Amino acid sequence: MSEAVFLLDNRSQKLLSADQTLGGSEGNDVRSIGGSCMAGMWGGDWLSWGIAGDLPSDQKFANAVSLCWASEPLVQDLCIMGSPTVECTISVADGTWGIVAARLCDVFPDGQVALVSYGLLNLTHRQGHDTGAVSELTPSQEYQVSIQLKVTGYTVPRGHQLQLCISPSYWPMAWPSRDNVTLSVITGPCTQSTLRVPVHVPSNTSASSKQHPLTATPRLGPDIPHTVIRPSGGKREVQLGLSSGKHLMSSVTDLGCIYLPENGTKFGEVWSDYYHIEENVPNSAKAICDRTFNIEWPRVGTKAKVVTHSEMWSDQKVFFLNNKLQAFVDDEAIFEDSWEDTIKRNFV
Repeated sequence: MSEAVFLLDNRSQKLLSADQTLGGSEGNDVRSIGGSCMAGMWGGDWLSWGIAGDLPSDQKFANAVSLCWASEPLVQDLCIMGSPTVECTISVADGTWGIVAARLCDVFPDGQVALVSYGLLNLTHRQGHDTGAVSELTPSQEYQVSIQLKVTGYTVPRGHQLQLCISPSYWPMAWPSRDNVTLSVITGPCTQSTLRVPVHVPSNTSASSKQHPLTATPRLGPDIPHTVIRPSGGKREVQLGLSSGKHLMSSVTDLGCIYLPENGTKFGEVWSDYYHIEENVPNSAKAICDRTFNIEWPRVGTKAKVVTHSEMWSDQKVFFLNNKLQAFVDDEAIFEDSWEDTIKRNFV
């Protein structure tokens, strides 16, 4: 393993190799961006099942509301294996709370942009996650922060570009910060902003040269004998309110229905998630989640169903949660309960 280090250069908006010189010789360069709620809508689900719609889509739309730096086209494959890290100097305006989202992307020669990895940092946790370390930000003050991205194994091919994108929001993956801050990233000879990428270097042995570990065909274990009653599928949509500024992202994941002949069980599950938000109004965010689970034993003529409905929203001080749970056996309700709760935001 080795490490590739890139320098963020605001003047050229590029990722420079560590041996290159930043643009300009005097003073620092500042780039700023507001917290558009659309930056995270193309990032896929938190937990992907590999079903259509829940994987990250083309990142061009997210990049339009983010600060971006791209390398020159690579002269050789870059085999990333591990957790990339972004270390940069930032400041915020218009608030004392905030988050930063960093995305590492692969820019194809035809302009397509694929998500490689991402990382999130609550800026009030910039000094650590212990209670005594958490503190508000001071507007316009510069901070050196470190953002660790998710572990990944990905090869950026020769001729593609490596791209780093930063934004102060990542809805709905991350709940919007209380304050709609403007985030600034500072680069230049008087500061240090870098991207560190762990790189796998294949050995020269004949065994490893036959097939690179990051391009090998995935291997699956033996499947359980089953019959597909309803195939799995998904539908993910983004509705943008161009006049109202109110946006909706909906995600319906049908995990399908299968029958297991070994024990005579038939089961299926459907998830429906709806994320509402108004542009530039972070406390308008609301999540609505529905789940339905069915299980049936045809041999004995018995079936059961569990249905849940959950809602979450917030103001500047607390989160509000409403939940409802229902259970049925042979279409007869046997249990129902609902509850409400509030949770202090505590810098979230």
